[in-house]
Amino acid sequence: MDKFLLGKAFTEHHKYPNGEFISESILKNLPEPILFLGKKDAICVEIKENRMLHTIYYIGVDWINNEVPIYVEPKLNENTKETDFLTMLFSALNHPEIAEYCDELFEIKFHDTQIEINQQQDKLTPLLIVLFIRLVQEIVRKGLKKSYYRVEKNLNSRIKGKILVSRTIKDNIIKIKCSRLIAVLMSLDIMDTKTDC
Repeated sequence: MDKFLLGKAFTEHHKYPNGEFISESILKNLPEPILFLGKKDAICVEIKENRMLHTIYYIGVDWINNEVPIYVEPKLNENTKETDFLTMLFSALNHPEIAEYCDELFEIKFHDTQIEINQQQDKLTPLLIVLFIRLVQEIVRKGLKKSYYRVEKNLNSRIKGKILVSRTIKDNIIKIKCSRLIAVLMSLDIMDTKTDC
């Protein structure tokens, strides 16, 4: 915790409505506000002109001016228990009609410098695992069999798929290509865009 701003975790709406004073010795320049998904109307953390830090509806870890990381936890956390927001999120994701609206529920800044945290603070890994599993379930639910299509091939010395006897006799046996068979097989189109992910 000591590597974070003021060596502590803040909560959403930290010391609302006044905020917490951040001196110039900690941050020399006033930083730009941290925006959610880059939206001007979605401010997560900001330090105003009077150097008061305000946190809004935001939990997580981010950089202030690429100098100091800040950690914001749920405001309902107490010393004895923590809000299990991951369980709440995962139970919401169990409903497919809700899951399709969760694209803008969180933001991961892959291109920013990594912020090291303790294992107890790692809330992102389970989220990524569950979202990956949900995405795979959604793809499977839509059906990969839609991506199979029929392919007709003139095979050389091997049997694969359904042999087309009349076409084999007509195209191969008559032309003295006895080791070749014409067959229809099912092929999976891996690059199919019908899955709509």
